[in-house]
Amino acid sequence: MNDWVLNSLLNIPGAQHVVLSSSDGIALGFSGNLPVDQAEKLAAAGVSLLSPMRAIAALHGTGQRTLRRVIGEFEGGLLFVFGAASGTVLMVLTGPNVDPALIGQETQQVIQRLGEVALKTPARLAPSALAPAPGGGVPGAEGAGLPGASVTGASVTGARPDGTPGAA
Repeated sequence: MNDWVLNSLLNIPGAQHVVLSSSDGIALGFSGNLPVDQAEKLAAAGVSLLSPMRAIAALHGTGQRTLRRVIGEFEGGLLFVFGAASGTVLMVLTGPNVDPALIGQETQQVIQRLGEVALKTPARLAPSALAPAPGGGVPGAEGAGLPGASVTGASVTGARPDGTPGAA
């Protein structure tokens, strides 16, 4: 994800930080003014708000689990969590004095401009696909720096969006 896209949301009065996350809480990108460790924590915490809201939407909405946005207000600011695309969430953290309608409008425009293809998070392998192969190792992981591992036409997960090793 291009940083300029996320950083453009910081032009909204009151916006402080922006995080793009997978729906399982992995930070995929974030505004340049946010340290990596805080981006990772914000991604995980923000996404955790979605599950109970989806359950409420299924019970009291139209019966669908589609969620447009969640807004959390706390002393000192607000957190806006938007469903951006299949498997992807966009979060905007603001100060206390913002126009929520403007945050929503500008964020939706960014999401629409980028579209489903640019924002979609690829599906992860099922746990059974990661079972040890006969003779040990993980299937398809040869050459990834792991004993008995190789990669053929795939990237290795577990790196941060900037490419540094560590928890994604």
